[in-house]
Amino acid sequence: MKKKDVHILIIDDDETVRSSLVEAVKKFGYSALAASNTNDALSVIRIKSIHAAIVDCMLPKMNGIESVKKLRESRFGDSVVVMMSGIFKDKSFATDTIEKTEAVDFLFKPIELNRLRQILDEHLEPLCSETTIPLHALISKGYESSRERRKAIEMLEQISGFDLPFVLSVLMDAKVSGHLNIVNNAGEIYGITLCKGLITTVDSSESVATLTLLLLQKGYVTPGDLSALGEKTKKGDILKALLSEALISPHTVPIVRNEQIMTDLKRLFTDEMVQFNFAPERMKEDLPGVSLDMLIPYFQVAIQDFITMDYLCAFYDGWGDYAILEGPSYSQAESLSEFDLIKRAQGIAAVAHEMITINELITSDRYSKEDLLKALHLLTLKRVIIFDTVKRGMNNDNVKTRFTHMLHGVEKKNPKQIFIYFGASVAVKKEEVERIYKEFAKNNHPDKLPRDTSEEVKKLVNKVFSIVSEAHNTLTDVTKREKYENETKQKEAHQQIQAEEIAEKSIDLLKKGRAKEAFDLMKDAYDIYKGPNVMLVYTWAELKAFNGKDKHKLKEITARMNTIPHEERRNADYQFVSGLLKKTQGDLVGASACFDKALNYDVDFLEARRELVSLTRAGKSTTSFTAKDLLNADLGEIVGNLFRKKG
Repeated sequence: MKKKDVHILIIDDDETVRSSLVEAVKKFGYSALAASNTNDALSVIRIKSIHAAIVDCMLPKMNGIESVKKLRESRFGDSVVVMMSGIFKDKSFATDTIEKTEAVDFLFKPIELNRLRQILDEHLEPLCSETTIPLHALISKGYESSRERRKAIEMLEQISGFDLPFVLSVLMDAKVSGHLNIVNNAGEIYGITLCKGLITTVDSSESVATLTLLLLQKGYVTPGDLSALGEKTKKGDILKALLSEALISPHTVPIVRNEQIMTDLKRLFTDEMVQFNFAPERMKEDLPGVSLDMLIPYFQVAIQDFITMDYLCAFYDGWGDYAILEGPSYSQAESLSEFDLIKRAQGIAAVAHEMITINELITSDRYSKEDLLKALHLLTLKRVIIFDTVKRGMNNDNVKTRFTHMLHGVEKKNPKQIFIYFGASVAVKKEEVERIYKEFAKNNHPDKLPRDTSEEVKKLVNKVFSIVSEAHNTLTDVTKREKYENETKQKEAHQQIQAEEIAEKSIDLLKKGRAKEAFDLMKDAYDIYKGPNVMLVYTWAELKAFNGKDKHKLKEITARMNTIPHEERRNADYQFVSGLLKKTQGDLVGASACFDKALNYDVDFLEARRELVSLTRAGKSTTSFTAKDLLNADLGEIVGNLFRKKG
């Protein structure tokens, strides 16, 4: 973190003192903010990370000691505090104040600025010299300290949804308390509260709907009970409202709340990049919540069905030559033995005794690469295994295996795709490129190869390094990047026109019931251009062309639909294709809701109307819900129907 990014808050009701200290702190090179009382200070802390505070002992309504205690209870936590006073000159008072506030020092007014500077520099220097730790580095033995892992998480600003299980694992294992805020590309906000390693709440726009469906599905309430609550179901805590009306018993609350937490979390386990902020906070009381052990089954589903091999390969790429070791939770390895991912890689936890590496395991053919990485990831999330900090000496087979896979990931890709493969966001910012390339070069430079490396392997390593270096040069040189982006735009525009012309022909074929021909055409279009409109026609044709019994294919299609940006989903085509997908999955209520939405966007959408009529003829009502429907259907649609006035 740069010095100018370190925020220091001055709290003093004397405007003259406050202003002079703000100017002084800015001259020291830090960022300075000011507050005249405790409430104003807490307001600042709620919206901005504050790394240190200079607090006067005599403040209005609440003295400085009590103020600092309030600050400590907020996200400010254990940050640096310097106390000051112009009235109390007694050294014993200063000592007592330092003890009560956990301050680093006490200064008497008028403040000696050189002394203040020394104090701030001394205690904030570790923060200023702190560099962002790559997320995957936290799986190594070098980051066993809970404090180090928490600090690393605090510095994150953006992650992939696939990173979230690992982030939660790190925070929960470290027994931290605080608030995690996540904002997805659609602007939807998820607020996650942790208390001493337990997730106590997850708040999102879907939380009330999720709770409602769980209550109905488990038979704790009836639609009539919910209708009787009226407006109380739309705001506030629905569980408290039900309790106050004696419609549920207290023992059902933690059961349903925990399931809601885990259901809402699952929605975030996608490959979408999300904005991320964690603010630690001291929690006075123990609160009930979801433990890491309770989340592990959900993590298995995420690894098995959603997290891609590309992600896992990139996550463990730098760790292929580091020995797998026993983690702090190795004694709990047996508790995971019945999980499918662990069964497929028999004896995987025991490799921690062999001082063996991932690359050596891949070369040995003991496990398939997919089974190996998925099982290792589950063990990593439970902290059953960690990785050594010392890299194993490389041999030809290990290097060849690793770089062959890397070549497959970067060859015939454009510069942005190459750095996205190595973990950059979709925007591929210059600072990301520099950071990733520095890490890549440190671990993969051809000069680091042993002298006895074969010529074949040397050529392979040089080829990969050359491809990545060229991509780095293109994206960091202003002129080259501008030229590359202009050429890319022109090429994409031409490809888009070609693909959309093919898509128009395919739609005509689909309207005539010739789905197989349409799908064959769309394969070519989708190879040329993968924009949202082309993707939707391709998926429409695919759903109509195949029988729907292939579960793997359905997962593939679902994952593809999830990549469509939220701003591209507010149209008839997206709703129609979503309806086809839900229909193929057997979710007829959800399908009906989507076809309805498609017609709301385009009343003349004949295909959507036909699909809706076919569902009605099949005798399926779109307004009466079975238990299975409740689990599968669109949450908002069902909840809307439950509370909709009849008339």
